[in-house]
Amino acid sequence: MPRCEECSRDFGTEEAFVQHNRDRHESGQTRHEIKQMKKQEKEEKKKTEHEKSSRKRKIRMITIIAAVLLGIAGMAAFVIYLPKTDTVSTGIGAVGSTHQHADFKVYINGEQLDFTSPAYQVRAREVHVEGGDDDVIHKHATGVTVGHFFKTLGFKISSTCITTDKNVQHCGNENATLRYFIKQAGQEWESTDDLPNHDITDLDKYLITYGNETDPGMQQASVTDKAPIESGKGPRQGMPIS
Repeated sequence: MPRCEECSRDFGTEEAFVQHNRDRHESGQTRHEIKQMKKQEKEEKKKTEHEKSSRKRKIRMITIIAAVLLGIAGMAAFVIYLPKTDTVSTGIGAVGSTHQHADFKVYINGEQLDFTSPAYQVRAREVHVEGGDDDVIHKHATGVTVGHFFKTLGFKISSTCITTDKNVQHCGNENATLRYFIKQAGQEWESTDDLPNHDITDLDKYLITYGNETDPGMQQASVTDKAPIESGKGPRQGMPIS
């Protein structure tokens, strides 16, 4: 028995059903035609939804690819425009020729210098501080001296003076002394005048202090033990830190 889905009315014959559709719904379609039409509408709706979903997936994929490409471009630009140092004339090896670490601290008139600012981070590829940390020197090329490291930060150190990146010079005089200390792995702290020319060596510790301090013990103790960990030779590998 034909039934009008819109009116919920039943009809005894197909002719009556068709006439009803023509009179009430401006349609003279049979039940079969109506079913076909609804089926087609459903298929078209499904197709439209599929196309929308497909477009969204494409847009999402394009966005992801664009983000990845931008990231790669950013890294490439970072490497390309990273300040380059004249390593040939200074006898420094190729970047990647070594990978060593040393702890260090610098004190001026009792105040510890802070190198955590982005302005000091990764200033050169062959040697730098990185990751917002200013306790450890990361050396990536052979032949890099302590003096060269400070040069990349805008400093200049000699046997008699230290000049900051602000061009403030501190030289030894009757009121203040410039002293350099080095502690090599397994050794005690030693005073040295030749720290600027010292080749940075794995697990070394360096202290530069300017002022009227008579006992550098506390400043020496402030030099961290991070280098062994960075070099994979720390407590986690079973090697005690001295």
